[in-house]
Amino acid sequence: MNRDKLIATIYAERDFGRSIATTVAGVVGLTTYLFSSDWIIALFAAVIAFPVCRVTASALHSRWKQNHAQIVKKIEAAQAFSRFSPQERQVIEFFVRSGGACVSWGAVNRSDLPFPRAAVNSLIERGVVRLSVMEDLMTEAFALDIDTFDTAQEALGGNREAEPEPARDSKKAGRLDDDLPF
Repeated sequence: MNRDKLIATIYAERDFGRSIATTVAGVVGLTTYLFSSDWIIALFAAVIAFPVCRVTASALHSRWKQNHAQIVKKIEAAQAFSRFSPQERQVIEFFVRSGGACVSWGAVNRSDLPFPRAAVNSLIERGVVRLSVMEDLMTEAFALDIDTFDTAQEALGGNREAEPEPARDSKKAGRLDDDLPF
């Protein structure tokens, strides 16, 4: 391999860890040579420094990219949350205050919290809320997008004011239609 090809390969490198490691290994080798005046020791120092620097630089860069991606995701979610109308925010707040991203029709009907139906339809059209079925496969429910729910929890301070489930009397226990809207 000639020198021009080697230089072109080094400067065309796209791997962050390898680029940093090449630079650091070169500096370590040069520094070692300047202090020891022995090119063999300098070569060994550069060869030893390269993998250590590559692993370290790759790990730090990976952690930085992951943190950066989380920050970008939070900013995008906050921007999306800010585009909701006040009534849509009331619906999203209802989910947070209820304590989950899925609420049944019965919970909506029993609640004193605002749940504007027009805003629900708007959120359904946006793809943020969808109609769902609870675990019993019979009770209809609303399900809020998980990312929107997480963003709303952060924005609204979690579900500290979650509305407690009302106690059911013994006559209604076991009935499957107590969560139906009619």
